Amino acid sequence: MIWEIIFWLFLIPLIIWGLHKLFRYSAIGIPFIRNNKKLYWVFMIGLVLLINYLVDKFYLVN
Repeated sequence: MIWEIIFWLFLIPLIIWGLHKLFRYSAIGIPFIRNNKKLYWVFMIGLVLLINYLVDKFYLVN
């Protein structure tokens, strides 16, 4: 349990940074979100939390 918390504390900032770079330099960026920085970061954090939820629910099934 403690290792999972430590893992996500280190992984989430790396994922957010990677997604930020991907959406910033890609042609498929979302224009209305990219122009509004607050909405952009809410979208990024929400996307990471959604990925975390889906991995926990479907991939880490015992």
